[in-house]
Amino acid sequence: MISKSDIKKLVAVCKKNEHNFWIFVIVENPKIAEKSNNSGFLYPKELADLVYGFFDASSKVKIFSSTQDFLNFISSDSYKEIADEPALIYSLSQDGHDILRRARLPIIAEFLGNKSHSLIASPYLLELLQDKAKYYQLANLICPTPQTTVVANQQFFGSTEFPGNSVVLKPALESSTYGIKKIENDYSSVKTAALHMNNILQQDIIIQEYIEGTEVMVPVINNDSKKQAFPPVTVTYNGDMLNSSIEYNEAYQLKPYQASESLLHKLGDYAEKLATFFHAEGITRYDFIVNQDKVYLMDIAALPVLSHTSSVWESFGILSENPVDIFKILIGSAMLSNPFFKIAD
Repeated sequence: MISKSDIKKLVAVCKKNEHNFWIFVIVENPKIAEKSNNSGFLYPKELADLVYGFFDASSKVKIFSSTQDFLNFISSDSYKEIADEPALIYSLSQDGHDILRRARLPIIAEFLGNKSHSLIASPYLLELLQDKAKYYQLANLICPTPQTTVVANQQFFGSTEFPGNSVVLKPALESSTYGIKKIENDYSSVKTAALHMNNILQQDIIIQEYIEGTEVMVPVINNDSKKQAFPPVTVTYNGDMLNSSIEYNEAYQLKPYQASESLLHKLGDYAEKLATFFHAEGITRYDFIVNQDKVYLMDIAALPVLSHTSSVWESFGILSENPVDIFKILIGSAMLSNPFFKIAD
C-alpha cells in the first residue's frame, strides 16, 4: 500500500515542477450532461472540487467544457504557441454512449506527441471496463467475482440458476449505478426482467448472484510503474444496495474500513493485482463485497470521482491532512512515470 512518505514524495515532485507543464481539463457542463441522461456527469459541487484541485496543483491550467471546445483549441494558433511544452490531460468528457465514449479523448492525447500524457486510464482500459460483460470474466482470474450470466441479443450465455433469494441485474455499460436492479431469484421473473432490459436498453445485460456483505472501496494509484493501494473505505446508506436512487446526504457516509490486518492486506493486495493485471494508469478504484472473510470484486471504476463526496477523497484523507493533495500525487505520479518530463531537483 501507499505510505505517507510516498505521498510526500509525489506532492513534492508536483510542487517543484508546477510551472513546467500545462494541465488541460475537459469536463461536460453538468446541466447539459444531466439533460442528456449522461450517467457520467459531474454534480456542480464535484466539478468545483475538481477545478480547485487542479488550480491548486499547477499554475498553468485550462478548463474546457466539451470535447469540441478542446478540439477547437488544439487546432488553434493559441495551442501552437505552447505545443512544445509538456501537457497533462484529464478528461471526464463522454463522446456518445458506446463503449468508446470515454476513450476517444485519451486516444487524441496520444496523437498530440510525446510531450502530452493522459492523467486517466488508458483508452484500452476505459473501453474494456465500460463493458462489464467482458471484464468480469477476466477479473475472475485474479479475484473471486459473483456468479455471472450475460444476456445478449435475447439469449442467455451462462447458467440461469443462482444461489440465494435475490439476483442483481446490471446494464453491461452501466455507469454510476444507473439501471441496477435487485429482484427476487425466481426463474420466470429473472428471465422476463432481463430480456425486457436487453430489448429496451439495446445492450447486454448482466445477471449476478446477490451477495450480502459490506461494500468496501480501494483506490489504487500508478506510482512510478508500481501499483499502490490506498486504505480501504466503506460506505453506509439507507437501503440494501447502492444504486442511483441513493441520496448523497447525511444517510450516505464514507468512513475507514475497520477489519483485521490480514483482511485489509487481502483487499489491498487484490486491488493492486487487479490494477497490475489491467495495466491501470492514473487513479482507479476497486469495489468489493466482504462477507465474513470472503472478498468478491463487484466493480472497477476507471474514472473515480475526485471530490470531497468521494471514496477516493475519504481514503486519501486517512493518510493526508490535506485531501486536495490527491491532485498533486496524481500529477506527481504521471511525471515520474514519463521520461519526457524534466523533473526539477
